[in-house]
Amino acid sequence: MIRPKITGVGNRKLSPASKVMAFLCYTGQTIFMKTTGDVLGMSVSAVSKTIKDVAIALAELAPEVLKFPDEEVALLPVYIA
Repeated sequence: MIRPKITGVGNRKLSPASKVMAFLCYTGQTIFMKTTGDVLGMSVSAVSKTIKDVAIALAELAPEVLKFPDEEVALLPVYIA
């Protein structure tokens, strides 16, 4: 679903899989862009642009793929044994 939205956007040398990997590495580990770039062999500017491109693509897809519980279900108490 995301591939068409990030293919040919930004750094064309990066595959869509590399772009998603950079996004997940940066956002999931809360590490610096420089560290993400060093790990993945990308420049800081490429990491920055990639994160922006993937975030925009995910935001555009969100209404189609994210489903939240009904308000009534979300307000039910949670019991932890």
